[in-house]
Amino acid sequence: MSVVENPLIYVLGMHRSGTSAVAGTMTLFGLAPVDNDDLLPPDIHNQKGYFESSALMQINDKILAIMHGTWSKPPTLPRGWQYTSGLEELFPSLNHLMHSLTAEHAVSMWKDPRLCLTLPAWRGALEGYRQAAILVYRHPIEVAYSLRTRDKFHPAYGLALWERYIRTSLANLEEMSVLIVRYDEVLDNPALWCDALTQFLAAANIPITTPTPYEAVIQFLDKDLHRERAENHIESCTSMDNSITMLPTQVELLELLDSSRGFHPSWATPTMGQESPWVTAMLETLLPSRPI
Repeated sequence: MSVVENPLIYVLGMHRSGTSAVAGTMTLFGLAPVDNDDLLPPDIHNQKGYFESSALMQINDKILAIMHGTWSKPPTLPRGWQYTSGLEELFPSLNHLMHSLTAEHAVSMWKDPRLCLTLPAWRGALEGYRQAAILVYRHPIEVAYSLRTRDKFHPAYGLALWERYIRTSLANLEEMSVLIVRYDEVLDNPALWCDALTQFLAAANIPITTPTPYEAVIQFLDKDLHRERAENHIESCTSMDNSITMLPTQVELLELLDSSRGFHPSWATPTMGQESPWVTAMLETLLPSRPI
């Protein structure tokens, strides 16, 4: 199959992990998220915007529903799930959304945390397009407490979600050109993030016609965006409530992400072991906001 010249970059990561901040800076490089009439509006949780397609989010929700899940109750997806009966009915919508973007923009950028789960469906339906990805991650304690603030989820449930999303995304990125970035490093050193993004785009043969917008990115990346910090919660997590202590599997995943930061021309999924039975039980039996 011939490859379409208009490349597509996915921006994915667990919810509340900084994907909006990363996608926002990418627009300053001239990468188009969606047309304005399809853009999710800012709100009190993301005051600078989500840089996310409403149509993309709706299709991802439909994919998860067909697989008997939602973004907050993510299904266990076996290998080859993207060939499940019923999903093929969504392929015209996937292709229509992509064609509408490439008709207007030389480079398209799609951001949605649900892509951690649904990426195989998109990769299969759009295999004729040149595709690359940026995986954004954040300390899971920060994610858990940010979800508590936004969605009233118990922090232990947030940790379970983080593990499911991260494990799934690392497997789904197999053989893709991938840049792995940590959210707090993007905020703490915007100039270094600009250099990393510039190098990634060049290595992935994605054209950028404007100079690297250092000043605009530094102005956009307000450190006040980093409201939940792990060090503010770890002591209370470990000393007061064992149910929200990070599991060894989660510590290992965070260490794996930290050691994998940077550009990977062809991502090779590392050996991660099995998902914690605690995570599986948590996501299958509990409501996100149920007391634990």
